[in-house]
Amino acid sequence: MTGEGLLARAFCHETDHLDGTLFIQHLSMLKRDSIKRKIKKLMKAGEW
Repeated sequence: MTGEGLLARAFCHETDHLDGTLFIQHLSMLKRDSIKRKIKKLMKAGEW
């Protein structure tokens, strides 16, 4: 199947699910570390 725009993005998202790939794995190491720090901060505050 092929798709354009939002449909193409949905195909990629669902294919990632089937392959076991998480969104965070598509990010650079710097961005990934930043997000992980934010999540840890939220967890510590009891908001996650």
